[in-house]
Amino acid sequence: MTSKLITGYVAGLRRGLPARVADEAVGGLLDTYEQNLAAGAAEQDAARAAVADFGDLETVVGEFTRQAPGRRAARLLLATGPVAGGCWAAALLTSRAWTWPAPGPQPGSRSFRMKGSQRGAAARALRSLRGPEGMRKRAPPGQRLRAMS
Repeated sequence: MTSKLITGYVAGLRRGLPARVADEAVGGLLDTYEQNLAAGAAEQDAARAAVADFGDLETVVGEFTRQAPGRRAARLLLATGPVAGGCWAAALLTSRAWTWPAPGPQPGSRSFRMKGSQRGAAARALRSLRGPEGMRKRAPPGQRLRAMS
């Protein structure tokens, strides 16, 4: 049996905090409430004492949020991200990056050269993957391996 005051406080904790943190805070609140009941306090008095001992809901949620470890990292990234982007923009603009040549195959590179037989095999493999309407279909694993070899 829990007081409406405790139920409302727990709902506020669950709304304002991540689930794991809220569960821990709720556990502490309920322990205090149960200790007050065991000491002989009436239900409403035990609830009021537990909430008073725990603190104002807005203050508790605000302090948990303020001290969250991810908050500092998020602020740091928000503060430094635009600065880093601005540095990259300045570097690319001052070096006239739009005039740089686009990367292409390097002389002597074998990665972009295919012999005639390899081009034919690649073309046959691609044609075999097309369905009757010209749509691509997925070949069974064995067929894909045979087409590649």
